[in-house]
Amino acid sequence: MMKLILASGSPRRRELMQRCGLEFELLKADVDESYEAGEPQKIVETLSKRKAEAAEAFLREGSGEEKPAGDGCIIICADTMVAADGEILGKPKDREDAVRMIRLLQGRTHQVYTGVTLVKISDGTAHMVTFSEKTDVIVRSMTEEEIAAYVETGECDDKAGAYAIQGSFSGYIQGFVGDYDNVVGLPMKRLSMELRKLDYPAPMPIHMVVTDIDGTLVKDSSPEVYPEMIDAIRKLRKMGILFCIATGRQYYSVRHMFQEVADDIIYLCENGAHVVYNGQDLHIKEMKGDIVRELLGELRQFGGQFGVVISTPKGCYLEHPSEDFETLIRESYHNKYQLTDDFLKEDVPCIKMAIYQKGSIRALGEGEIIPRWKDRVKTCMAGEEWVDFMDAHVDKGEALRFLQEYFGINKEETMVFGDNANDIGLLAAGQESYAVENAREEVREKAKYTCPGYQEKGVYTVIVERLLNK
Repeated sequence: MMKLILASGSPRRRELMQRCGLEFELLKADVDESYEAGEPQKIVETLSKRKAEAAEAFLREGSGEEKPAGDGCIIICADTMVAADGEILGKPKDREDAVRMIRLLQGRTHQVYTGVTLVKISDGTAHMVTFSEKTDVIVRSMTEEEIAAYVETGECDDKAGAYAIQGSFSGYIQGFVGDYDNVVGLPMKRLSMELRKLDYPAPMPIHMVVTDIDGTLVKDSSPEVYPEMIDAIRKLRKMGILFCIATGRQYYSVRHMFQEVADDIIYLCENGAHVVYNGQDLHIKEMKGDIVRELLGELRQFGGQFGVVISTPKGCYLEHPSEDFETLIRESYHNKYQLTDDFLKEDVPCIKMAIYQKGSIRALGEGEIIPRWKDRVKTCMAGEEWVDFMDAHVDKGEALRFLQEYFGINKEETMVFGDNANDIGLLAAGQESYAVENAREEVREKAKYTCPGYQEKGVYTVIVERLLNK
């Protein structure tokens, strides 16, 4: 296999390459980085090409043999610039210059450009490819005190634009459009694609992690998640990796469960019937009215040992719940709910219905209810104690594909975790798919990998080993 040579002294580019699982050698080629005024995109492409030409010359001059020392390799060179209103912001000359730059960036959107040049040297012949990527970065408004405090940390000293998005400045980032890695210094998704065109089998970086809750991340019906997972979510977001919860639970329940990082999560709720991001409903799929009336009529007949939840985008409804069931919904799930004598008189859309039996409803669900309804709605076991009913087109996998398209992320960049039948579609939508050890056999068969169960914090362990430690 061709070897990769990263011709850069940037520790941040080195870290990005390592995180993506790429093996490479390092080379530092000193070049003149001065440039004439012009478009930032053209400038970064020119500088990256200049670095690549210098690196190639160094490798060729390093051998007196017929074949150059760099034969059988791909050189990677890059240059990154920050621009605001056409002004290119390089590394600050001093702390006063850093304050000026941060003042310019705060409360607005600016652009980060990275130019990349690849040189493939094979059989004495060099083939060069140059490209660039742009990312829009939105910085929230900052006070003079905040600007001074950040500059005083020294993090700004050797950074273009006087900040590091992966550092403490991340707290001032309101959002971004484009590749996060591009802002750090190397657009890894585009780089992997270009390396593949040069016949190098580069893996795609993970840009989205998606996990089920009950039976996968924690025990069924658990009201909270362990603190290590909360810390991992924070670290993933700082790395520009999206974190999504895909669950049969309602939005308000999940938001309460992850309240410490509630604004850092994408919510794929009600098995995909309700998708929320940044407080906005991205997707809602309602059940048909005639189905709701007929199904609810049947579920009402099962009696007091069962509980029924009727979900809407704004919360859920309970009809004459037992005291224990209402306590479960309120204190274990922290659902937002209303009591009603007859949901059908409420004149609100239903996005999901679910029936609950403490301990296990599997025998009744798989033996009777699911077979009777499976041709008319999407119905499945959701953990051991619940049977869920949604519109026939609702599926966690379909909702995840919607999110992938929305964020411009493909299957190869997606890592998913699940344990039950309602996670099978989810596993199919992510290239890096994991079934926890306690998963149903048919679920394990659909996953690419198996990881430890929730008892051993398997989801957290995989995230740390595959993403955070790198």
